[in-house]
Amino acid sequence: MQMHKSYIQYACFEAERAVMARFPEAEARNLVKKICMNCNARNAIRATRCRKCKYTGLRIKTREAKKA
Repeated sequence: MQMHKSYIQYACFEAERAVMARFPEAEARNLVKKICMNCNARNAIRATRCRKCKYTGLRIKTREAKKA
């Protein structure tokens, strides 16, 4: 069975992505957010209401790391 070149490139990309290091700056940028409980929009940590729907019910985003 012959594999296409694009499939091989995709497999290599996925393998590289699986072993990438974690950076605290990047994790903080993704995890330090507030989530609107009405529309699920991501908001700044200092927000008091949602930027999309103006709802005041915001929660802190859970900071559980994803398991690979």
